Amino acid sequence: MKYACVALIGASCWTWSGQAQTIVNTETLMLKGDSGFVWTAGVSGDVSMGNSDVFDVTADWGLTKDWGSTAVKLTGSWNRLAKDGTSIQSSAFTHLRLEQGDVDKLQGFGFAQVSSNDVLLMTSRNLAGAGVKHRFLNTERAMLAVSWGGFWEVETYNAEVPDARILRNSLILSGRWKVTESISVRYTTYAQTDFRNFDDTRLFFECSWDAAVAEHVAFEWNLALRWDGEPHAGLEPLDIGSTVGLRFGLE
Repeated sequence: MKYACVALIGASCWTWSGQAQTIVNTETLMLKGDSGFVWTAGVSGDVSMGNSDVFDVTADWGLTKDWGSTAVKLTGSWNRLAKDGTSIQSSAFTHLRLEQGDVDKLQGFGFAQVSSNDVLLMTSRNLAGAGVKHRFLNTERAMLAVSWGGFWEVETYNAEVPDARILRNSLILSGRWKVTESISVRYTTYAQTDFRNFDDTRLFFECSWDAAVAEHVAFEWNLALRWDGEPHAGLEPLDIGSTVGLRFGLE
């Protein structure tokens, strides 16, 4: 089964956020495809009108062009939750990445990202960085890779919080495991630390289980956790999110 190029339709979703920081991750949106050009697109959400007026929608997309040892990847996501026409929370990001080299030996990468998140009281979060990646396990049933690099981060807020300019270290472990012919697991975990303040560390873990229900359709359960060592403006340090849905192959 090929799920490198997919659309995700959410069947149901549970998220614990409150005043917590929300989860943004791009690793699983940038899976390498089996051909020179791969695209992904997904949309999920729910709408109710009448006694309640709630609008919740999430859309994501991704493009990958591969020339062998060189690849360019562009991904993005947008989410808005509104009640009675008033936004409760919204977030969006666009991520551009260039990769060069053989990942089984040593691959270099550079990236730029722009994002916003009003749950974080954040009007913008802009990143630019680079690093290296090595895949040290690659079999028919399992893959495991490690990435290390750094990035410059500029955050602006819509609260009485000073703008932040941070140079961060980033260590990422990602992989997949084919449990059986019909069940597979993808996982990503990272640690990001301010080079000038090691108390300002962010940890992230994401795991997705896919169980095939047809040749190009899989049932998916996703769990993500994010912890911030120094959340700003009185936000909670921990986020936990879980999503259940269907994943469709587009190849």
